[in-house]
Amino acid sequence: MNLKDLFPTPSSEQWLKIIQKELKDIPWNSLTYKNYDGIKVCPIYHYHQDFEQPIQTSFPKYVSFYDFPQSSIGFLELQTNYFSEKSHYQTLFLSLPLNQLKNVNNQQNIYIQVQDFYSENFIDYIPQVPEWASRFEGWILDLSYLQECGANNIDVISFGLFILEKIPRNISIILKIAIANDFYAEIAKLRALNYIIQNFGFQNIKIWAKTAEINKSLLHLENNLIRLTVETVAAVLGGCDFLSIIPFDLNYSEEFSIRISANVLRILEHEAYLNKVTDPLRGSYALEKLTHSYITQIFQQLLFWKSIEPKNLWKTFTDNTLKNLKNILEKYQTKEKLLVGVNIYPFAMETRTEQKKTFPENLIPIRIAQLL
Repeated sequence: MNLKDLFPTPSSEQWLKIIQKELKDIPWNSLTYKNYDGIKVCPIYHYHQDFEQPIQTSFPKYVSFYDFPQSSIGFLELQTNYFSEKSHYQTLFLSLPLNQLKNVNNQQNIYIQVQDFYSENFIDYIPQVPEWASRFEGWILDLSYLQECGANNIDVISFGLFILEKIPRNISIILKIAIANDFYAEIAKLRALNYIIQNFGFQNIKIWAKTAEINKSLLHLENNLIRLTVETVAAVLGGCDFLSIIPFDLNYSEEFSIRISANVLRILEHEAYLNKVTDPLRGSYALEKLTHSYITQIFQQLLFWKSIEPKNLWKTFTDNTLKNLKNILEKYQTKEKLLVGVNIYPFAMETRTEQKKTFPENLIPIRIAQLL
């Protein structure tokens, strides 16, 4: 007996008729919407098309905000999972201004991040990356900075690929990327980035995800814990090698805040068992289709960056970012998009003295709550 003969697969047209019948007077295509990145999302899923993009994932190592050993050459971010028996740090992340980089001795156990890489002269810095990286374990390309300034995921990842294509493939690189509150989009963008890295010759690249600050409440700080949990789940399901979870109250000097946020990943590992499955969302039509859309849009935007004169590239990216930030802000102002404790259910009395900010003229990290 062949079950396919007993239960034939309905055509796409038949499936839509059934859906429309259930929705009654609501047109099925009215449920379609565009997310923050302009990706069309339709909540009607079926398997008439195959969008499967398998990837390899592993449970991320946690990069802690708790201990920050100071040194004469800058600020070190340690990875607590990599303590040796003698308590020596085995993997470190070092962030320095460009003018101090030449004063640092070669340190083969440190990944280097250049703080002022993003500027009008960034295109001139790219040829120097191999020399920077050769003196250290590798180089950190911090895309999260651009996201915290308001850039959308398509622009950020394609811009990162534009830079990576100009760097020799043998260099060890960590891509640092922010995870915000659009749950399915965050999963899909990470899966898309993993797919590109694993299938287009970027063998020496690892992904460092961090929970975003741009969408966090300045009041109702406990709400941030919920956001951090959602973002952490998205980061694990999407696939990353390292993960940092910011303090829920945005206080980087408070041990309690840092520890509570860090426990989010520990709970997901030991109680939700998210460390037991590789690529757990493989075969999910909704996420596979969304992943495919991100891959397509990222490569299209990459072609756009390549078409621009190098001298105009940074200005074009800046203009796109500020335009996107303005669009996000308008959606929160009109409550088309909601953030609990920010533009809905606000706290009756301010308990923080954080000043509101005017809309930026250049790329600077910002929180939406500061602009509302």
